[in-house]
Amino acid sequence: MAVTTAQDVLAHFAVTEAAKAAYLAWQTDDRYRSTVVPCVLGHRVAAAYALTHEDVLRACAATELPYGHALGTVRKAEAERVVPIRDWNPPFAFTQVLHHLLEQMGSIPTWPEFVDYIRWSREGREMLGNDAGLVLRAAGARVDSAGNPRWTAPAINDALRWRLGNAYYSFLRELHVLVHLRARGLDARVHPLADALFRADAWIGRTVLSIYIGNPRYRHEHEGRKQEAQRLLGAAPRPFTFESINLPNDARRGMAYLAPDTLLEQRVQELLAQSPRAPGTKALHG
Repeated sequence: MAVTTAQDVLAHFAVTEAAKAAYLAWQTDDRYRSTVVPCVLGHRVAAAYALTHEDVLRACAATELPYGHALGTVRKAEAERVVPIRDWNPPFAFTQVLHHLLEQMGSIPTWPEFVDYIRWSREGREMLGNDAGLVLRAAGARVDSAGNPRWTAPAINDALRWRLGNAYYSFLRELHVLVHLRARGLDARVHPLADALFRADAWIGRTVLSIYIGNPRYRHEHEGRKQEAQRLLGAAPRPFTFESINLPNDARRGMAYLAPDTLLEQRVQELLAQSPRAPGTKALHG
């Protein structure tokens, strides 16, 4: 069974002076070193590689049940007015928490399971829930020029749900891409360390992938991640190549959106066509 450890990530990516410097800076940063660093360095990706298309669809279907939709009735324009939550940057990235929970459960957590984990479990509170409480209180303490609360409590809670709900749906979409790539025989790999530190949403051998789906606001952010990956890894003795998987979003409210398999397969074929490989193999720049 495929397994990826943090040590595998470091052996693969920490091969340039820029990458080594980034790792040292992260490892010694006061925000991360006592909690995030040991958790991420101890993380093993295995359950994610055993997922099937049906597993992803089941998780999506669970968000369509009554009260299951991750965004509820929250509207983007209102949610993003609550600046402290819009700009919230907790030490544990949302994707780190979700990947940790996936491996712990051995299956994709549903939206309610994710919320219960960070709200009620000691581990989930330490990773994200306590920090969420701090940012909620910080937003609630903001006042306008007249001394009145800047945002209502419902608006603040909605803003938090918007941030967490969108992170959850992004997680499902990225898992869907991973599952599709691996089902096509491509040895696609993921790990929170590679994501957070080396800006690799996924990789296949020497090909580093930046994955984003359909939100124009984040296009620049994801292209920035690709450029940052190139900056960190571009001087590798064995060169990496850097590719994006950019897919349109046709989301409907109340449903989890996955990229259509036909469009995803088209991008896979483009990647395969760009890749020098021996006849009969499906590895990109292995």
